[in-house]
Amino acid sequence: MIYLEDFAKAYAKKRAVTKVEAMSMIKDFINLLEEKVDEEGGVCFKGEFAIEKKKRNSRRVVWEGKEYQSKERNVAKFRCGKNFENLLNKA
Repeated sequence: MIYLEDFAKAYAKKRAVTKVEAMSMIKDFINLLEEKVDEEGGVCFKGEFAIEKKKRNSRRVVWEGKEYQSKERNVAKFRCGKNFENLLNKA
């Protein structure tokens, strides 16, 4: 797995910009992506991937005689598009 710092280095090299500029572009993209998923309920890059905002219902569990209740909350659901899935599964 590649982490943000290494991804920024690779992106900077590919785009012929500094690492600082690349990191700024990546962070701007991530912030916009998060904002639109929250506002619009999801973002779809056709053929590549989609991120959706889903509501997870609260859950009730009894464990060792004690009852626990989780809160209802929003979660992100990621789906691969056809192009991305083909890339992952090529032989």
